[in-house]
Amino acid sequence: HFSHMSEPILPISHLLILLQLEPRLGAAYTNLGLAYGAAGQHELAAQWSGLGAALMPDDAEAHNAHGAALQAAGQLPEALEAFERAVERTRGRDEAVRARLNRGGALRASGRLAEATHVYGQLVQLGGATQAQAYTGLGATLQADGRQKLAQEASLASLAQSR
Repeated sequence: HFSHMSEPILPISHLLILLQLEPRLGAAYTNLGLAYGAAGQHELAAQWSGLGAALMPDDAEAHNAHGAALQAAGQLPEALEAFERAVERTRGRDEAVRARLNRGGALRASGRLAEATHVYGQLVQLGGATQAQAYTGLGATLQADGRQKLAQEASLASLAQSR
């Protein structure tokens, strides 16, 4: 459920060459982070995507990608901060929803279940194309909180929305 920028646009070797030619190209750092993340090298992904976010401080997707890399690397407090920066910088509805979905996942992973439930509840109310993802996140959070019946209802709602 991470940012739509989940696939790198170029292989790692090409991105490294690009960065030698254009060392201030923030998107290349972000993509390098995505490439390392796709290769399972989450610490490197967090480092490179962090450089991308630093070079593009107003870009919500860069902060979203950095948050996803941090979360995959197990750095949950830092991931939450990155997702909060992404939420603050969103320009469109889809970008805002992606950032909030990711923030909800990081809150759940951090054990902050009441906050995650609130985030997912707000996203469910928004409706739209990502409502099924919001229900899925809500169900997982309710399950983690021991509320099995409500978790099952959220999971069923997710299935109904994804049809």
